[in-house]
Formats: sequence, C-alpha cells, structure tokens
Amino acid sequence: MSPAAPTNLTATPGNAVVTLTWTASTGATGYNVKRATTSGGPYTQLAAPSSNGYTDSSVANGTTYYYVVSATNSAGESANSAQLPATPKAPSGPPAAPTNLTATAGDTQVSLTWSSSSGATSYNVKRSGTSGGPYTQIAAPTSTSYTDTVLTNGTTYYYVVSATNSTGESANSAQVVAVPNPPSPTFGTWINVTPAGVDLTGNLCGNGGTQSVEADPSNPSNLYAEFNCQGIWKSTDYGATWTGPINTGRNAAKVSDCVGGITVLPSGTAAHPTMYQGCIQGGGKRGFGSLSMAV
Repeated sequence: MSPAAPTNLTATPGNAVVTLTWTASTGATGYNVKRATTSGGPYTQLAAPSSNGYTDSSVANGTTYYYVVSATNSAGESANSAQLPATPKAPSGPPAAPTNLTATAGDTQVSLTWSSSSGATSYNVKRSGTSGGPYTQIAAPTSTSYTDTVLTNGTTYYYVVSATNSTGESANSAQVVAVPNPPSPTFGTWINVTPAGVDLTGNLCGNGGTQSVEADPSNPSNLYAEFNCQGIWKSTDYGATWTGPINTGRNAAKVSDCVGGITVLPSGTAAHPTMYQGCIQGGGKRGFGSLSMAV
C-alpha cells in the first residue's frame, strides 16, 4: 500500500536558499520534492531524498516558490502534501556582533566559543598580544567555535570575533583573554618513578639512592635528580618519566642545562655527592632510598 501524503511541511527562506522539512510518512522509503513558480503548479520534481528534509539552493532572491512533497515506497506514490510558499531574500545588512565569547586555555592552545549571530554566514576570529588590539585575523569559521593551536604557554592572548554575511561585517565582540599553560600534575596515590637505568639496591659509593630532587622555577615541569655515583637525571613532565644521566661519569662533569644554558654542577665526595644547579639556586644534601611522585 502506498504511504500517506507527508504532513506539517515547512519552508524556511534564507539568502538564495529555502530549507524544507516535513513529518515522515509511515511506510515511506523516500520522498519527491516538487516546486513551482505558480500557486497550484504545475510542479517540477527537484529531488528524491530518503529523509524528511531538503535544502533547495537553486533559487533566486525575491522570487516566490511553491513547494509540495509526496511520499513513496515499493507500492507507489502518495498524493502531494499541502502546498507551501517561500520567498528567499538577501540579508538587509551585516549581522550583529557575536555575544557570549568565551576562551578556555589549554596546553599550547585556546578554545573559543560564542553565540551565533542572526544572518551570519561566517565569523572572523581575531587575536592580539595587547589588550584592545590591534588584532590580526587568524581564522574564518562557519561554526560558532574555533581552537587556536601552536601557542606559547605562559603568554597572554586577547581575542575578539566578528560576524559576516554577503552585505558586510559586524563590529567586534567583547574581548576575552586567555593564557595557555601545560597540564598540572595530578596528586593522590604515590608511585615509584625511579629511572629504569638507576640501581637503588647496590651499595654504590657507600649509599644507594638519590641525594637531591629539585625543580626549575622558570619551568616547573622540569625536575633534576642526583643519584649517588649515577649522575644527574632530568624530567620534563613533573617527574612522571626521567632521562639521563645528562652528564657523564660517576658524580661527574658539569652539564649545561636550564634556560640560557646555566650550569648544573655536581660536587662533593664520591660517597656524598651534592648537586648544585645555577638555574634553581639550590643544593640538595639529603639522601632518599627511592624516587616517588604523587599521581
């Protein structure tokens, strides 16, 4: 049996476009979308979608079109739906400036979202390193979100967004500010993060373990540890993983590290090595049997 004619047809005109939707007909496997420029037809079939919606982009602004839709299945075609007119038109002017702009900082990135502007077809995302601008356009998305990537952690960025359509561009939105940062370490359960290449069980230099664990205040994710007679090791992820030794020999030569190549210099006797780091301005003297961190 043929399906019933579709009901609740709607036709929403836009700028050189008409968007059609209707209530699905029980038993229908497809639909015939038809259009005329005279009320009552004759109608010309435009499309045969399988879903209950269609966008007609082959229209001219200022012309009135008349639409009907029929439902089909293997048994045949229904009668036409009730007719509905629509007259597409160009926007009367630029859209309003976007509102509710938010900026969420992440690791070397900032995610932006904002509320849509009526009549907008796209948006201009702009960024500045100075509050109030001048701004540089960095993207032109058609959606109401954008993620600005490959940024520098610790740097302050200022953002505005404008809306555009075929008639022009809106004013800028209110400015928002964001400072991308690396993820913070999590805390809770302690786990052993002793480097795989370090032996804490032997009687090295009379005492196994680490003599110092210190952080670089200018790069808080960077940690340094001095292990007895096993050199200086470095972590760049708050102690989760370690590489090293970054110097050579047993409690050995100095090594340049930290911002600006400041010297990291272990010193002291073989039995009691001490680490002094110019970039940290501190020296560790107490020993630990193992190295752990909280996660």
